[in-house]
Amino acid sequence: MKKVITTILFLAAALFALLACDNSIDPLNEEKGVYSIYGYLHLYQAVNYIRVKDLNKPLSEMDEDSIDADVTFTNLANGNSNKLKDSVVTFDGVKTHNYAINMDIQPDTKYQVRVERSDGKQTSAVATTPPIANRSVSPIGANCTTNVNIEFEPMRDKFAVNFEIGIPINEKTYWTKLNNRFIDSDNHVRLKITPWDMIKEVFGEDTAEYEGPDLFCDDLSDNIYRARYTHFGPDLNRNSKSDTLGARGGAGKFGGLYSDSFSFKVDTSKLCPPLEQVECIR
Repeated sequence: MKKVITTILFLAAALFALLACDNSIDPLNEEKGVYSIYGYLHLYQAVNYIRVKDLNKPLSEMDEDSIDADVTFTNLANGNSNKLKDSVVTFDGVKTHNYAINMDIQPDTKYQVRVERSDGKQTSAVATTPPIANRSVSPIGANCTTNVNIEFEPMRDKFAVNFEIGIPINEKTYWTKLNNRFIDSDNHVRLKITPWDMIKEVFGEDTAEYEGPDLFCDDLSDNIYRARYTHFGPDLNRNSKSDTLGARGGAGKFGGLYSDSFSFKVDTSKLCPPLEQVECIR
């Protein structure tokens, strides 16, 4: 029995010594990281904010009004650089450090955030904003069973866009994502879908928000279809967890994006003529 106890104590001592030497498990290890950088560069937003967190402080100790960090924001295309000012925001009882960027953000451009501590150690991150994609909707004035083509170019692939269709009915607009309908090739992303299929996507059986009767193409408010989308830069990749913006890989990232919207009208004038029911969608 004594031999067993001696062996256990020896193994415990060896394990303790191993863990003590392995800095990779120490979340406060200064050599493993200095700061985290999180935020989005919105092309159409007047002021953008970048959040900086000291990786060497646990969340429970983040209650300071200042942080030992000089934060610099640089346009890598033209070299323009600004030193950013800290503003403290309390979120869920924790003080966070948010730096305002007032620089005009340009499309298809690389930007760098560099955070330097007083001892000279630093962290940096680079984000590339997406190009502004030309969009087209055709044919204009399609009817309910005509394929509507929605296209974006340049756009690197279908994972670079979060796209939603909205249909107004009874003074409310109901939305659904159509990302799974897109196809891509050669920096060109396109969607082909009929207005009737859009209605089924928005008001289908899986739509818990809508509880009204079945809808048909000419039941809509002014026959207007709305669309909104966010185009993400290449730093927000498709292989990671999505965040609240719908950016694949957006959680905890530094990247560029812009959002836009448009609408188009569907022609229902030829639906259900009084004496001819052959073409009727119903």
